[in-house]
Amino acid sequence: MVIRQVESDADRAAVQALLREAFEVQPGVGGGFAQLYLDVITKTSANSYVAVIDGQVVGHALLALRMFVIDGVHLPGGILAMVAVASKYRGRGIGSA
Repeated sequence: MVIRQVESDADRAAVQALLREAFEVQPGVGGGFAQLYLDVITKTSANSYVAVIDGQVVGHALLALRMFVIDGVHLPGGILAMVAVASKYRGRGIGSA
């Protein structure tokens, strides 16, 4: 397994397909996540990472770096979102990686 940043339109399309599958808990929800993903990566500085096995995108995580302010103290951090693993690859530690 290789974990790397999204590099191409093909990667982005594969992530959208993965999100559609992973988040389709009710009709249309997965498609909503796929569109949200596209909006986030085209309109923000979020970083999109994929897990790839044999050339196939099987996992995804989005990292949005943010500065948090707690009691007036600025702390660098990030928000991890849209973590998904293709159903046939779950249980192999891909999401943890």
